Amino acid sequence: MSIVPFTPGPKGEAVKHNDRGVALHEQGDLDGAVAAYREAVAIDPSYANAHFNLALALHDQGKIDQAIGSYRDATRLDPEDPEALLNLGVALQTRGDIEEARACFKACVTLDPDYACAHCKLGALLYDTGDLDQASWELKKALRLDPHCPDGHHTLGLVLFDRGRADAAQGEFRRAIDLDPSHLDATRDLGRVLQQTGHLDAAVSEYRKALLLERDDLHARVGLASVLTQRGDYNGAIEAFGQILAEAPDFAPAHLGLGEVHQALGDLPAAIACFRQATAHLPTSAGAWLALGEALHAVHDTRAALAAYETGRRLAPQDPAAHEGCGWALLQNKEPGEAVRSFTEAVRLSPDSVGARFGLASALAAQGAAEDAVAAFEEVIRRQPNHAAAHVQLGALLLARGRLTEAGRILQAAIDLDPSLSGAYLQLGLARLLQGRVRLAVSTWLAGLQYLRSRS
Repeated sequence: MSIVPFTPGPKGEAVKHNDRGVALHEQGDLDGAVAAYREAVAIDPSYANAHFNLALALHDQGKIDQAIGSYRDATRLDPEDPEALLNLGVALQTRGDIEEARACFKACVTLDPDYACAHCKLGALLYDTGDLDQASWELKKALRLDPHCPDGHHTLGLVLFDRGRADAAQGEFRRAIDLDPSHLDATRDLGRVLQQTGHLDAAVSEYRKALLLERDDLHARVGLASVLTQRGDYNGAIEAFGQILAEAPDFAPAHLGLGEVHQALGDLPAAIACFRQATAHLPTSAGAWLALGEALHAVHDTRAALAAYETGRRLAPQDPAAHEGCGWALLQNKEPGEAVRSFTEAVRLSPDSVGARFGLASALAAQGAAEDAVAAFEEVIRRQPNHAAAHVQLGALLLARGRLTEAGRILQAAIDLDPSLSGAYLQLGLARLLQGRVRLAVSTWLAGLQYLRSRS
C-alpha cells in the first residue's frame, strides 16, 4: 500500500488537506491523517486519491469496515486504478468476504496483467481456499514479474509442500528468507517442512530462529513442542504444550499437539478431548477435524468419526487423507457405495497411496464387485508386496470364487508375511479342505491355533 499525495483536478483546498493528511500519515499520526483526509473529501467528494488515502489510514487503524467503504468510493471514482482494487480485495479478505476479495484481485490482474503484487495476492487467496493448481499458476506468474518478492516465494513453498514436494518447498522458503531475513512465516514454515521430513535438529534450529524474530510466536513454540513428541519425550512435550495453553488457552494448534501426545501414549479419550478443543477454538482447521476423526474411528465411534472426517473433507477438498478417512468410516457404517466414491477420489488425488488403494479394494469387496476388488487388491500387492492384509483379503475373494489354487498360494504368502493373521490360517485350511486335502487342512488350522497359544 502507498499513500498518494497528489492528482490533477480536485479543488486546491482539498489538495492541501490531502497533502497535510499524507504528512501526518507518514509521521504515524493516524487520527490526524484521517481527519485531514475527511476534510479533503468533504470539500471535493470526487477526489479519488483522497478517498484512497482515507481508506489506507482507516485500514492502518484496524477499522476495516470503514476502510472498505472508502476503498469502494475510490474504485467507483477511478475504476481504472488497480491499486485501489487490490487494497479493497485485501480489506475484504481480512473481513472474511473471500469471494468478493477474489473478484477484486481478478479484476485487478485484468486491468494490469503485469501487476506482480496482484497475482501474488490472488495466488495466496487461492491457496487458502484449496485451489492449488490455480494458486501455483498465479504465484509463478507473480514471481516471473517480480522474482524478488519474498511473500510470493513463501506462498509458492506452501503450495509445493501441500503437493508433497518437500525439497522444492524448502527451496522456496529459503529464497524468501534470503530476500527478507526477518520473514517470520517463511522461517517457521521451513522448520515445519524440516520437521515433517524427519530433519529434527534442523527444524529446531529454524524454530529457534523464528523465536528470535518474535519471541512469543506460538506456532514456533508448538513446533518445538511437537519435535519433543516425535523424539518420544512425551513428558517434555506435555509440559511444553501445557505452558503454551496456560498462556493461550484458546490456541487450537497447542490443543492439537497435546492431543497427538495423548494419542501416541494410547490415551484415546484424552486425545479426543484435546482434538475437540482444537476444533472448537479453530473450526476451520481441517487437520484438527481429521485428527478427531481418526481418534474417534480408533474407538469405533464410527458415526461421530464420519461427521468429523466429512467436515475435514469440506474444509480441505484436495486432501486425500480426508477422503480416505471418510471412506473407512463409511465402510464401517456399512455404506460401501459411498466408501468406493471416497476412496476413488483419494486415489485420484494421491495415486501412489497404497492405503487409499487398499481402502478402495476393501470397499469394492464389501459392495460385491468381486472382480474389480480382486484387481484392486492385486494392484496393492504389486505396489507393496509385503502388504499382508491385502494378501488375506485377496485370498478370501479368490476362495469365494472357487479359485482354490490361487487362493492357497496367496493365503500362504500372507502367513509367511505375518504369522499372527489367524484369519489366513482359517481361509487357507478351508481352501485345502475344498481341494480334498483334509489332513493338510487340519494341520493348517492346528498350526494357527498353536501360534495363537504361543502368543497368549
